[in-house]
Amino acid sequence: MPIAVAKFSHFKLLPVAVLALVGCAGHSDFMTKVPEGTQAVAPVSDRATVAFIRDSGIGFVVNFSIIDQAGNLLGDAVAKSHFALQLPPGRYFFFARGGENTDVVQADVSAGRIYYVHVVPRFGAWLARVELDPIKPNEEDARSLQAWLAATNHLTPLIPKVPTSVEGNALPDWASKAWSTLSPSDQAAHSLSPNDGWPVGPAEPAPKVAVASPR
Repeated sequence: MPIAVAKFSHFKLLPVAVLALVGCAGHSDFMTKVPEGTQAVAPVSDRATVAFIRDSGIGFVVNFSIIDQAGNLLGDAVAKSHFALQLPPGRYFFFARGGENTDVVQADVSAGRIYYVHVVPRFGAWLARVELDPIKPNEEDARSLQAWLAATNHLTPLIPKVPTSVEGNALPDWASKAWSTLSPSDQAAHSLSPNDGWPVGPAEPAPKVAVASPR
């Protein structure tokens, strides 16, 4: 009997390991593919563009929801996909949820620029964990943006929303706690400044977005 139990446990866990390692694209009922032939996005004069790229297929069964400080769902970071938001200039907090943890990025964005956030899945005890890594022009990962964009599905939210900015809106307790638990050096690593955006896309194909309507 012990041998049978061991064999059962082995074969029961095998599919879990396969699912964690196989590089598959994910799916979200909240997201849809951008139609073929949609014009590539370039910076617009009166808005900033923020693109979230999840190029890895690891943990593809888990979608990481990108939300703002008000808890609005802005889009799902699906395995092997990217999506982008266009928003007024200002300071924002973006949070990723859906696995074993929550991660956060602070973004102070300017009109006419494109900003990139790399959504990185990590192995967790039971589900995937998530890391939000803002990509800056002087970083080595910036060289990978062209490949990431070309190799991932371009998605857009079915119900686009404009994120809530920090201006005039205090962070709620849960959001403030998520940010304050980071050390000063980690806060700096999780922040985008106005000059961290590209005035033009780093490479084609640039992300294409649906313009969000005010709530």
